[in-house]
Amino acid sequence: MWNSYFSFLDYLELRRRIERRLARGHLLFLHTFAFVSFAILMAASAQHSLGSFYRSYFVDLGTGQFTAIWSIALALHGMLVYARSGAFAARRGWVVEDEMRHRIEADATFLSDEPSDLFRLHALLEDDIARRSSFVTPLSAFTMINVVMWVTWSFVAIHSAFSWHMVLVFGPILLLLLLRSFVQQQRHNYQLRQRMLSAERPREAKEMRQYAQEAAAYKPAARLSADQDELLTLEEYREKTKRGS
Repeated sequence: MWNSYFSFLDYLELRRRIERRLARGHLLFLHTFAFVSFAILMAASAQHSLGSFYRSYFVDLGTGQFTAIWSIALALHGMLVYARSGAFAARRGWVVEDEMRHRIEADATFLSDEPSDLFRLHALLEDDIARRSSFVTPLSAFTMINVVMWVTWSFVAIHSAFSWHMVLVFGPILLLLLLRSFVQQQRHNYQLRQRMLSAERPREAKEMRQYAQEAAAYKPAARLSADQDELLTLEEYREKTKRGS
């Protein structure tokens, strides 16, 4: 399936075409970063109370209600992005299948037209895109946990600073998960390059190597035909060898 650097470029172009049809999650990351930064800023700038732990960073009610409404909007954004991203298996599978079907119908399968190679390419694309979109999953999970926390605070603990403290806890955890996802993605990119470098060459390349090896070992003086006093060509020699075996 991979027989040149241009095949690698073709694969990258195919992957880009698929990813353009999927939500990338960059705007969700910026949205989440803005929400967490705002919550931390409000909690840090609030007047310190000498009361209980949950009142240590009390923030006025209006700001709390605004933040709770914002958390709902953030959760809706997270669900929408996840459902349209490569992290969602159903969406990812449909887009990859549609792109592969389109290329086969248009006779644009320049990477390979062998059925086994097409199956491998399909699986490689799904795995590659899933790993490249893996950071969307912790982001979306955070938005779900976050909205439950803020809605619960609005109904049962509106006078406390519970949600503000929890943002201070979940913010660093989310950052660590995103860093872990980034490191895994870089490792995957390296493994993908190694996989392509060591991938099996197409059948035509195998035949060319086999033909070159036979041509190097072929000695016309030693390949006289038994019934005719003439030299055999390499093609005749290969055909005769096949019949003899």
